[in-house]
Amino acid sequence: MSTRAADAAYQARILDLEQRLAIAQSQIEEMQRHNNQAQEVDINIHDGNHGDEDSEEVVTVSDANPNPRVGNNSFPVANVGTGNSEDQETVNETRSIDESRKYTTVKIPEFIPYEETTITDLVTFKIHAKQWIRKVEDIFILKNTPDKDKSILASVSLKGSAFSWYVNAAEKCAQEKKPYLLWEDFKKLFFQYAVPGNAQMSIFQDMKALQLKMTKGMKVFQYAKAFWNIKDGMEAESDQMAKARFINGLTPKIKTSVLQKKPDSLADAINDAYTAELEVVNNLNSSIKLSLDDDDNNNIFQ
Repeated sequence: MSTRAADAAYQARILDLEQRLAIAQSQIEEMQRHNNQAQEVDINIHDGNHGDEDSEEVVTVSDANPNPRVGNNSFPVANVGTGNSEDQETVNETRSIDESRKYTTVKIPEFIPYEETTITDLVTFKIHAKQWIRKVEDIFILKNTPDKDKSILASVSLKGSAFSWYVNAAEKCAQEKKPYLLWEDFKKLFFQYAVPGNAQMSIFQDMKALQLKMTKGMKVFQYAKAFWNIKDGMEAESDQMAKARFINGLTPKIKTSVLQKKPDSLADAINDAYTAELEVVNNLNSSIKLSLDDDDNNNIFQ
């Protein structure tokens, strides 16, 4: 073949490839427009002749894109929407909704007012109220509840007089043109109005806490349990104050051992108390064993 003929064939080949690429690009652009308009992408592109057998065949560009083909398409599917941050946010929101739907059957327990419960001890009722708030907050986490919905959802489970204060609080919010009652405000009002004698109980609990001591024969776990029961009914106190109260109520031997270890927190102090108790028991057992051994030795020489 002459050089001129070879050049002509090469130019014809280049022209043919350009035409085929133009057709492929046109089809990809059409597919992208369709994807942007439709809510659900259902790509089902037919052959380029659209029923006309005499039209030019659609080009196959298998090496240009590694994506698999869909149906009977003769060209690869484009990565439509890839890298779009809005698309990713939508996916994340959908996943979040799907996760929260798993807990739709989890319901907030009812909160019955004091006068309608079988609880006769105000201290026990206050502990019950604090536990109810904790359960509600756990459910909010499971359901991914927005802040604006928390107070309303919790109020639905308030019964009788326990609900009355919320009505007044909601009306006050409306008068002040606030969109909703903040959850932190809800909790403050809840303990102020839904729990009777709150101020008096606080004083009583403080006095009871100061009087709590580890008596003779009491185990550390028994003292720790009594300590936590009183602490749950008290107003919030710092960890350092609670640690000091706990250590102060220990028996002299255990208290001395715990202070020597210099615990950093209440949890450390409790763990050190368990260790100290074990050391006291071991030392006592060793003393008893030595005493018995001495008695045996004395009996031998008698």
